[in-house]
Amino acid sequence: MASLQSHKRRIKSIDSTSDIARAMELVSSVKLKKLKKQYDKAIRYLNELEKVINEVLYITNLEHEFNEEGENIDIVITSNLGLCGLYNEEILKFLDKENEDTSYIVFGEKGKSYLNNKKRNILFSYSEYSAFEEREFQEECISLSKITSEVFDSLR
Repeated sequence: MASLQSHKRRIKSIDSTSDIARAMELVSSVKLKKLKKQYDKAIRYLNELEKVINEVLYITNLEHEFNEEGENIDIVITSNLGLCGLYNEEILKFLDKENEDTSYIVFGEKGKSYLNNKKRNILFSYSEYSAFEEREFQEECISLSKITSEVFDSLR
């Protein structure tokens, strides 16, 4: 009899273990779907960001990394508000690794305040941009690229 009772307990234990495994599988599939959605959004964002950067580079015809003295100049694009936390954080981490002799052209209040706190050389900063509408986008790119070109030209 003890043998029959131990088998019943063993079957019950296996059933409860399989229920737990099934629940864990459901949770992991939900998490996987959520991560896939986040990944797809990130890829779309990355593609749009690449288009913006290529548009700015195309409009300005920027081909120089250095001014005449050989000084490094970085263009930093951050947000004005804290609504792009991870993006701003990654940009600011990258700036920590930069040489302290690097000069900056900064678009966005977050980058400007960060570089001011680090006492870095800001050649020009601009934080008046707002959320772009499709029809304003090209005008805003042209405006920002002209500003960037003027700063580069003033250094020559």
